[in-house]
Amino acid sequence: MRFLERTLSAIGYHRRAYVGEFIGAMLFCILSIILLTSQSISHMLRQEFLNRLSQLAGQTNSASTTVLTAVKNGYLTLNQQYQLAWWGLIGATVLLSFSFALWFSRRRAQETEAYLLLGKSTWAIGSQYLLESLLIFVLAFMATSVLGLLVGSLVGAHLLDPIRTALGRAISSKVTTGNLKQAVTHLFQHQLTGFSGEGLFVPGPPPGGLNQGTQLAGGFTTLLAGGLALAGGQALALWGQLWHQKRQLVHHQ
Repeated sequence: MRFLERTLSAIGYHRRAYVGEFIGAMLFCILSIILLTSQSISHMLRQEFLNRLSQLAGQTNSASTTVLTAVKNGYLTLNQQYQLAWWGLIGATVLLSFSFALWFSRRRAQETEAYLLLGKSTWAIGSQYLLESLLIFVLAFMATSVLGLLVGSLVGAHLLDPIRTALGRAISSKVTTGNLKQAVTHLFQHQLTGFSGEGLFVPGPPPGGLNQGTQLAGGFTTLLAGGLALAGGQALALWGQLWHQKRQLVHHQ
């Protein structure tokens, strides 16, 4: 009980620093959920495209085959780019957490020294400091979740446009205008491009409307991965700094 009381009291005492961490944690949660939602939408659209391809058996020519292969690879590349961007976000979070913990633990040197003089172990002190940050992260995630409930469908719907743009860039570098025109002409003759939105190649609104197919995703993954990234980065900085400060205190005594 006293451990938790000290933790909550420390959050209140260092509220300015933790307000900054709260804002940073919210930014991480928002970016993570947007990237994971974009990846989910991209995966969904790619699967829908593959389902449409199953209708083309025996009805493609060389031009349409080239275009369809480029589109298929374009969806896959786009999905991989979102995945790499998310892992980049996790890596940046680890580095920022390490830097924040290192800076903050140095600012709390006198507080740490008082704890050490009272006989508390570096493990107990580090655990308290880490728990403070984890509580702030959970609060930031909860705030992001509430925000997602309010505007999640709207945000998810607007993510379709950048996905279309990114897919267009991925395809345009591999498909000539002549091949695209030939493919469209050939497939229109077989009435195979009468799909929602812009047809077979570029994704249109998912069946049932935007809100049904573009809800925000990745909440649990964001909570778990963000918590681990924060804990990993801060733990390295905290226990390294605490060990160094305890060694200095023993040496001066």
